[in-house]
Amino acid sequence: MLLVARAVLASMVIYGPLLLLVALAYAPLHHFSLAVLALAPLLALQLILCLLLGYLLAILAAALRDTVQLVGFLLSVGIYLTPILFPLSLFPENWRWVLWLNPATALVLGYQQVLLLGAWPPASVWLVGLLWLAGLALALNLVVERSRDQLVDWL
Repeated sequence: MLLVARAVLASMVIYGPLLLLVALAYAPLHHFSLAVLALAPLLALQLILCLLLGYLLAILAAALRDTVQLVGFLLSVGIYLTPILFPLSLFPENWRWVLWLNPATALVLGYQQVLLLGAWPPASVWLVGLLWLAGLALALNLVVERSRDQLVDWL
């Protein structure tokens, strides 16, 4: 499990300063808006989500060997269900709830609000992010409780 935390933290060490440089580059465009301060909680939310998801997938991969292939497929589909390649407004109104099934949607919309619009992310971004955080924490707790005894055998 330490490998998961180390990988996530290593990514944050690399991409955290890059995001800071991007924020500094975009700050003059928005007249140094205070919304840039929203990057810190967004990064914290992303870090915690990545840690929880990494731990959960590590346990599932140890128990179910096909998890790795499933994650690869879901990542391929997930990139198209994240409003990176298209604005959220292009997605049909009655199907937008599908986008929120992707944990990256809240983060992407939050970063877009801060970096591109110079505005604080809306409450929906924080709410969905926290719901994903709570859901992953509960799922990880359940998986750890059920697999605590078998985990050593799986590894």
